[in-house]
Amino acid sequence: MRKSKAYRFSLIAKGIIASIPILYIIICLICSYIPSWFLISIPVSAILLSLPMVLIKKLHGAIRVILSSFLLILTLVSFAFLGFWGPTVEFRSFDNAEEINEYYNKNDSLNDDFDFEKFGKYESIESYKYRSMAIFSQEAYTTIIKYDDDNFESKKSNIESNHNFYSVPVDDEEAEPVFSYEGFSFRVEISDWYPKEMNLVGINEATNEIAFITFYDFDLDTIDDYEEFLDYYCGWRYVIKARN
Repeated sequence: MRKSKAYRFSLIAKGIIASIPILYIIICLICSYIPSWFLISIPVSAILLSLPMVLIKKLHGAIRVILSSFLLILTLVSFAFLGFWGPTVEFRSFDNAEEINEYYNKNDSLNDDFDFEKFGKYESIESYKYRSMAIFSQEAYTTIIKYDDDNFESKKSNIESNHNFYSVPVDDEEAEPVFSYEGFSFRVEISDWYPKEMNLVGINEATNEIAFITFYDFDLDTIDDYEEFLDYYCGWRYVIKARN
């Protein structure tokens, strides 16, 4: 292979590597995925390592082709492997009833339609979907409702009358199912499938808000820290960021 062809090959390989993070970010934007900066750093690092092969024009053609091929294959394999085994996070934010309705009406695969009536009369509504896709996957739906004073008290009374909550840990290894976090006082509803499938209710007395969280993870066996559970299993850290 002549030197000019080897040089062009190295440019093509560099272009393919450079396209990986661009395509990845576009897919994340389309699918509401949270980009992994670690994944993005893989092709970026490969591009930096390949610069000498582009800048040093006297580099032997065969060496240029071998190094370019090695970097290209290593980048593709590393990105695919870590992308498959690492978590891919989907996070969607809906700021009002119209946005919620639009999403659920477009997704026939969802098992249940969003039930607005169960929240009673409210001032505003926000909803969030969190899904972490990996070997062990989690999915959580968080809805935060704001009420005026009268309807806030009425809804709290309704919750006390119609929901059954754990008052003590399910077993010795479990965390307390009554806890406070980010201004909300949370309780865990009794579930036959705890902790793989459960509902949490959080009440914020300062803002007249009530948070309803539905969570699924069929591989989860125990919860020893509910703050960590909310942040990393229910996506609460993304919810707080979206609200600020």
